[in-house]
Amino acid sequence: MDQYPRTEKIADQYYRIQKIGEGTYGAVYKAINLLTNQICALKKIRADQNDDGVSWSAIREISILKEMQHENIVKLQDVLQHGESLWIALEYLDMDLKKYMDSHPTIVKNLSMIKRFMHQMLSGIAHCHSHRIMHRDLKPANLLLDCHTNTLKLADFGMARAIQIPIRAYSHEVVTLGYRAPEILLGLQNYSLPVDVWSAGCIFAELLRGEPLFSGSSQISHLFRIFRCYVQYLSFKHVLSIEQKKHVLFMMPTNSRFKYSFLCLYQLLVFVGKPAM
Repeated sequence: MDQYPRTEKIADQYYRIQKIGEGTYGAVYKAINLLTNQICALKKIRADQNDDGVSWSAIREISILKEMQHENIVKLQDVLQHGESLWIALEYLDMDLKKYMDSHPTIVKNLSMIKRFMHQMLSGIAHCHSHRIMHRDLKPANLLLDCHTNTLKLADFGMARAIQIPIRAYSHEVVTLGYRAPEILLGLQNYSLPVDVWSAGCIFAELLRGEPLFSGSSQISHLFRIFRCYVQYLSFKHVLSIEQKKHVLFMMPTNSRFKYSFLCLYQLLVFVGKPAM
């Protein structure tokens, strides 16, 4: 324990070590659990309170993480109050997929590793969708990696929502622009689980290309880039086999009625295959 610098003590059980990121609704710190002597990630929830003094977004995220027990979803370890702030303790992973791609530019040539990451990401998404949970903010920065085992896990469920029947109206101010599905860009509010599959397709393409597939500076320019990509076919077509092209396109059609449901995600899992251990 002495190898870690001690800063603020949280709830008599944790020491913050350093800030490691910013989630949807709060700052994230590397910390040590004094009871277990294990490193964890501590997320401080920003003040956004309802009449009961608890953030609705925090309640949703905690509830979803408690329900989503899966090897490819980050684990919730603890919920604690410190002063007037709510904190959640999560399992600690080395880095996110964005940082990994930046530090490993040759991953575009490592198809077995891409296949491994895709299998794990789709497994996590399929588990969420089987519980009618849509993540709504899938991007490389929200996919965490254990670099020792090359295990990928979905993280940051601050924007996640449970799907209701009939489908209710949702905000279109979700998902980082580069991974936002056309129906959200067009302002539709009755979207559902397929928006996560679009984001997964964008991430797949980025792993294969080494850079984002779409990079518009506004929603309009982003839509034009999407439509242009379909007219010209995919700009990374020389990288892909016919089977790979088919699956990327099926994950990212402009008509959301034809996007994969969580059941069809398992067909994609067959496509990417069980990764070698």
